[in-house]
Amino acid sequence: MEEKLFWVGILVGLHFLLSEEFKKKNKFEDEKFSMFWHRTFMAIFAFSFGLLLSVVFDNRNGEIVTAQLFTLKQVIVGLVAAMLGWIYPDLPFSKTDKTKKPGEPAAYLKKDFEWSETLFSAVIMASIVMYIFLQAFKIPSGSMRTTFLEGDHLFVNKLIYGVKIPFTQKKVLKLRDIKRRDIVIFRFPSEDPQDFQCGGSQYGKDFIKRVIGLPGDTVEIRDGIVFINGQKQDDEDYARFVD
Repeated sequence: MEEKLFWVGILVGLHFLLSEEFKKKNKFEDEKFSMFWHRTFMAIFAFSFGLLLSVVFDNRNGEIVTAQLFTLKQVIVGLVAAMLGWIYPDLPFSKTDKTKKPGEPAAYLKKDFEWSETLFSAVIMASIVMYIFLQAFKIPSGSMRTTFLEGDHLFVNKLIYGVKIPFTQKKVLKLRDIKRRDIVIFRFPSEDPQDFQCGGSQYGKDFIKRVIGLPGDTVEIRDGIVFINGQKQDDEDYARFVD
């Protein structure tokens, strides 16, 4: 989700930066250009809102694929919303205030500039917090009963195992290593969308599991009993064996 917010923030930020540049060049003295730029902002705002709303609904329905930035369906919803945003100033119920003082941008542009700056700062900050420190997740299935139930919401500490360097598998600022009995969230290790495992394609999906084995360990299940490196493990309250 943080990557999605980041790119939405970049889109809004681009509008803000271009607006500042156009101000310096007195572009907004032209009424036609002012209305064009207002429509552009409304389209960007509606596109971002529709896109993220579609992402939220897909997440609630369990359609979570983190390997893709946005699905085709989400982009289509965003584009439809963008078209509605573009024509908004022409609608009868539009509250676009078209008054304008000499030498100043139209009233509606002032609001656009304020919203653009606010959204850019808020969205970028939220994406940074989610990427480095904390992220919300929803439990989609019952595989972690009785620790978590379907529909449970939780916040995940993303800093404890280190900050991932973008576009790499490396991490820095690690507070500690993974330990047994830690509950972790990870992306399913599949590079092929057509690879079917665990009842279907798990490509790009996030999994939540409890760690019982560490690198180099041998984990076995014999008659429903867990053995690690040949040592029988005591049953825990949360343990379940389903054949």
